[in-house]
Amino acid sequence: MNNVFRTGFGRLMGAASRAGSGSGDRTVHRVAGDAARDARDWAGAIEAYRRHVALNPGDFAIHVQMGHALKEARDFTASMEAYHAAYRIDARDSDLLVNIGHLHKMRGQQAAACFAYVASYALDANADAATELEDPLLAADIAVARGAFFADPTRDPVVLTADLLAPAPTPDIPVDPMADRAAEPAADRGDAIAQSPLFDERWYRQRYGVAPGMDAAQHYATIGAAEGHEPHRLFDSRFYRSQVMGDLPPGANLLDHFLKVGGPNGLDPHPLFAGRWYRERHPESARDGAIPVLHYLTRAPDEAIAPTPLFDAARYREAMPDIGETETAFGHYLDHGDAADVTPIEGFQAARILDTFGGSPVGGESALELYVHFIGRDQALACATFDSLDPSEFGVRPPPLRLEPTAPADERIAAADRLLQRLVGRIAPGADGPSADRYAMAKLELLRRDPVLLDAAVRDLQHATVAAASEVVAMFGVLPLHAVAPGDDQDGFPPAGLLERYRAGQRDLAHRFRLDHDRVGAVTHGPKISILLPIYRSPVVYLERAILSVLAQTYDNWELCIVDDCSRETALADVVMRFCAADPRITFAGARRNGGIAAATNRALDLATGDYVALFDHDDMLTVDALEIVARRIAAAPDTDWLYSDECKIGVDDQPDELLTKPDWSPSLLMSVMYTGHLSVYRSSLVRSVGGFRSAYDFSQDYDLALRISETAPVVHHIRDVLYGWRMIEGSAASGGKPEARRTNIGAVQAAMDRRGWHGRAVALPASNRAQADYAAFDQPVSIIIPSDDAGHIVRAVMSIVAWTGYDRYEIPDRHQFADRRAVSRLDRRSAYPLRAVRCAV
Repeated sequence: MNNVFRTGFGRLMGAASRAGSGSGDRTVHRVAGDAARDARDWAGAIEAYRRHVALNPGDFAIHVQMGHALKEARDFTASMEAYHAAYRIDARDSDLLVNIGHLHKMRGQQAAACFAYVASYALDANADAATELEDPLLAADIAVARGAFFADPTRDPVVLTADLLAPAPTPDIPVDPMADRAAEPAADRGDAIAQSPLFDERWYRQRYGVAPGMDAAQHYATIGAAEGHEPHRLFDSRFYRSQVMGDLPPGANLLDHFLKVGGPNGLDPHPLFAGRWYRERHPESARDGAIPVLHYLTRAPDEAIAPTPLFDAARYREAMPDIGETETAFGHYLDHGDAADVTPIEGFQAARILDTFGGSPVGGESALELYVHFIGRDQALACATFDSLDPSEFGVRPPPLRLEPTAPADERIAAADRLLQRLVGRIAPGADGPSADRYAMAKLELLRRDPVLLDAAVRDLQHATVAAASEVVAMFGVLPLHAVAPGDDQDGFPPAGLLERYRAGQRDLAHRFRLDHDRVGAVTHGPKISILLPIYRSPVVYLERAILSVLAQTYDNWELCIVDDCSRETALADVVMRFCAADPRITFAGARRNGGIAAATNRALDLATGDYVALFDHDDMLTVDALEIVARRIAAAPDTDWLYSDECKIGVDDQPDELLTKPDWSPSLLMSVMYTGHLSVYRSSLVRSVGGFRSAYDFSQDYDLALRISETAPVVHHIRDVLYGWRMIEGSAASGGKPEARRTNIGAVQAAMDRRGWHGRAVALPASNRAQADYAAFDQPVSIIIPSDDAGHIVRAVMSIVAWTGYDRYEIPDRHQFADRRAVSRLDRRSAYPLRAVRCAV
């Protein structure tokens, strides 16, 4: 595999998994730090990031971000300390090394800066490092740095200073990193090798027939290394040599090179040893500065730990209790596991791999090694770790929309007072200018229908102290929110590119979430839509915004059915009753006992009189045109039973983020994930016909309903517009605050499988579900089609099927025009599972 591709892919996967494992929770401090950083509030970002890393000391990304913020604040010493903390977590991040070099340069330490650039470029030919190394003004320092790096690539680039760097070699003479070690006596190297856990004397003697009277380590140092012998079952010379950037001389002592150069720089000794993955699961190895494989070999004989996600050490030890006291479970598997018919991990079809691929050119390996050889190491590890990745770390998106700075509290209260007076007619409209918040205008225009309530609000506000007035203003929603900053060119996204389109979508949504009383009820004709809103101890400020987003709809023919699930909070009921008094389309009922969200939603369904029902959560918001767009789609297709829209998340100031565009209707995808989500609108009669909402699936009651309705062959339409904002606040489902929903989510899938007669069980994955079939109850032949014109692709596809498919009644026709008959026939001869080459027209 190309070294640049390997390094780039490794950095990509490493960054994703590193961030996922290090950050764990996206803490409130991290969110606050990111927001402060985006606002260039360096002091705020530094303080928030410090709080975050105190709770999450392994978060590489935030150590780096804190270093950036400290550098911007001109605290270079503290900035370097933050970068150093990140370097101790991952010394193979070339971008971090470039930043360390930049900081050295800013401090006037040119040679140390060049050492960091040389180290960065040696990792993956980092483009920024290459640019710095082309600077003619740094030529002398670069020569010094290169000499120091090749003399000892493991030196810490953070603590270097110019006087610590070795004198520069002659620039025209290439420096061989192994040159000085070539003069090292072989006896000394043999002693060092003998002491390394990565030299297995017993295994080495047995494999290469070393005489009993000969020192095995000396044999390897003087003879074996030059002849390509392996020092340990977990060392693969071909693989290790392929990782090293640049050429190693023929006959080089690769174990010596690994122990002194490759290991400390993050290279792995064997394709089945996943050093980065191992370090993330054993962070103490990173803190101790140990090479991961040496840490593993020291601990593995006494503990059930694995060197790769493709091996279950505890399971293997349970199946093979007679493993020697000094032997690792993984080493035992590689030599004996396949013969004993014990698989390395659940679901892995080792016997079928050996049957199918046993005569490969790399014969002699275990089934797991054969699998990695044909699939590719990066692909095998990526597939094995996919289910454990943190979904929140996937993807690339712009930072949140910037907000305008808010005015001091007394100025905002004064603005609210002026707005109240204007709305009751005490001053002329327009005299106040555009400072009033549109949310307040929408709400107060509607509440003006009840002058008693409005006069009371004005009286309380005029006579309150500043502290009490804050409460009054917040209660009546007239305290202006942060406004989204106007668009400018500071985002720096390529014009018409993906991120620019995403940002444009955010800004459009920010406008559509702003309530505009001038457009309220402009569309009057269409089906009646009942919005079901169950509430329970809801945050008043967000409940009011939710209700306001309905009141400000451009579509007029709706009703809002609110049911309080026995909150026993007078203030909450008072707020809802004010809105009921303001608009007769709002109905309200309270439960005498707490029955759960499904029972409350059923009560709201009982209140509904509309042709369609829409599901709404108590702290979320609709775009002002949401119901208008829904009604327009129903008018265009009157047989519609179910509509669902795209959605986004909204922050505390209603700024949209994480825009989610969804696939079109797919009943099979729905079995894996509740992707229809918000906004969902159903024909009322259909919801009632399937029995409404079921309390056994509280917190996933909407998913259970969707699965049951999907079984009625409904007419479903996907609205490809964001109509719904899902609130991200602590405790909400959008922020992961309802872990009990995971249990009922899986229960809903299992119930659907049972209703449909599917034998099997529902399995929880990090971001979805899996309806896992019971193959024992399934007895139909399956043909797996692999369309391809590349024999290598065919072999890899066949390997993935053979390795992980537990069902054995299948065949693999090879459908392509230019089939490599030899590759297919070779697999066919060695497999108990038939393959057929089928020529087809293109």
